[in-house]
Amino acid sequence: MDIELLKTFIEVTQVRHFGRAADNLFLTPAAVSARIRQLEQMLGVTLLHRIRGNIQMTAEGERLLPHAQKLLHAWSETLEDLSIKLEPENHLTLGTTASVWQCELSDLIQELLTLSAGRGLSIESLSHLELITQILAQRLDLALVLDLPQHPELHAIKIAEQELTLCSSAESPLSTTPYLLIEWSAAFTAFHHKRVAGVEPRLRTTEAALAVKFMQQVPASAYLPAANHGFYPVSDAPRFVQPVYLVYKAGREFEAALAPVLALFK
Repeated sequence: MDIELLKTFIEVTQVRHFGRAADNLFLTPAAVSARIRQLEQMLGVTLLHRIRGNIQMTAEGERLLPHAQKLLHAWSETLEDLSIKLEPENHLTLGTTASVWQCELSDLIQELLTLSAGRGLSIESLSHLELITQILAQRLDLALVLDLPQHPELHAIKIAEQELTLCSSAESPLSTTPYLLIEWSAAFTAFHHKRVAGVEPRLRTTEAALAVKFMQQVPASAYLPAANHGFYPVSDAPRFVQPVYLVYKAGREFEAALAPVLALFK
């Protein structure tokens, strides 16, 4: 079975949206849909209820998910067994999604740099699914994510909360400016579906930096960190508190190696 089909299925079940899964996997929504359809045809079952903005698994999809996760983990272990670890043992590797960099985490990064003095620190931006795969394969020590991973071999610590508020780059009424939907996380997408229903976005993206750049050029609105970019907050709009999680592989040997870092958050 094509491992990429399983990766795509797992990503869609995580974010429950073809567009956001496509962004995370660096594909088009049509390619994601085609992969899911191909997987369904191979298995002879329907895996997803295709509800706009909130895709749900069928009973067959629920049964497939743990098997898909095990297969992906086994594949990661295979790659790990065949690869050579290039980083020195005392080198700290951190992965993040692109959206994490829009949150106010400069103090955290500075603390990590201080802790890793003399060791070296590498930071990579990857999709959520790639981060989880790399952590399980021990190619990353830590990951910063906005979606809480559900995997028995991972531990996650909530290290921060980022308030997201509706902001506008102009003082014009919101009804006259384009709305940009930044899909921060699965939890934010669910909040948006309930609390900001009826607002049709001009643009959907998982890349907050893209939305910010757009807003700096033309009048528009989007949900952004509260004290960010000098835009005008919309006072009567609902707000969302976005958790930020630090993820690492479970096990005493991993926790012992990461003890100085983990101590920052306990």
